[in-house]
Amino acid sequence: MNLVLERISPEDIPVDFREIWARLGGIGSVSEEKIQAVIAEIGAEASPAFLADDISVRVNNGICISADELMIASADFAKIAGGCSRVMMIAATLGAGVDRLIHKKSALSVAEGFIFDAVASAMAEGLVDLAEIRSTSGYEHTKRFSPGYGDMPLSLQGEIIRLLDGRRLGITLSESGMMIPRKTVTALIGMK
Repeated sequence: MNLVLERISPEDIPVDFREIWARLGGIGSVSEEKIQAVIAEIGAEASPAFLADDISVRVNNGICISADELMIASADFAKIAGGCSRVMMIAATLGAGVDRLIHKKSALSVAEGFIFDAVASAMAEGLVDLAEIRSTSGYEHTKRFSPGYGDMPLSLQGEIIRLLDGRRLGITLSESGMMIPRKTVTALIGMK
């Protein structure tokens, strides 16, 4: 497979209301109508897109090593990816406009900022779900695994962004290692 860059319409992002309510403290904590309005407002500021590419890997002593200069030092992922010869790398982002909107809402009201942040987080997860479906269609694959899960180092997200050239979508890392835009998700998927 070759590098895929796909821009997504915000309306095409699947949104899991259970995830939103879990982030907000439970069902009924915020009305469904309010969440729908927040989704629409975020959608108006979002520029969702993802990058995906697969790399060859081999598992050696609980570490996945790729020919593309990526060492995935995670025994947890190596267990999942055992028997896989390729790994799909994904970087998905809602874009910088969503960061600006959350910052604006947070400055006006901590509660509003919290709601917008929770909904945007769920939308980012929906976007990476969609990226997973589109980039692995037709292939047998493992579940998605992201830097920071289990023993997979969070620092690996920088390598994923570098290999995918995340700058094309405006994805960078801060000095402290945080992804910018904040509503960005990186993931690895073993391909059989």
